[in-house]
Amino acid sequence: YKDLVDAITEAMLKVTNQDIRNWFTHCCYCTS
Repeated sequence: YKDLVDAITEAMLKVTNQDIRNWFTHCCYCTS
């Protein structure tokens, strides 16, 4: 279980603000 939590934590730390904005734009959500 600890390995899973560590992997998720590592993945979440690699997500940037620009990644989030691009995801919302890709899904046709307003990002302004």
